[in-house]
Amino acid sequence: MNPIPYEVASSSKQKLSLLYAFFAWNAFGFVIYSIYKGKADWAVYHGLPKDDLTPAQQYAKLLGMQKVKVIRIGKGGTEEYEIDNREQSNNEENLLEAE
Repeated sequence: MNPIPYEVASSSKQKLSLLYAFFAWNAFGFVIYSIYKGKADWAVYHGLPKDDLTPAQQYAKLLGMQKVKVIRIGKGGTEEYEIDNREQSNNEENLLEAE
């Protein structure tokens, strides 16, 4: 196996660096344009309902778990609490039946 000559490797690296810079600059411009046009929060822009749930509550709801014990570890120590999705699922079923 022969190594790549230094000149070829250097030239390829320079071309790839310019290509990367071009795409990064365009991506940055797209983000700024989206924020300017009011599309920063894509979920709201596309009309999806915005939940005021914590990530733990969203994940428990996604997995379909009814009663969950959450242990949160952070800088200030640990925090334990329980999530009861049974009440939420009953409320959602009642709302669906009312429609």
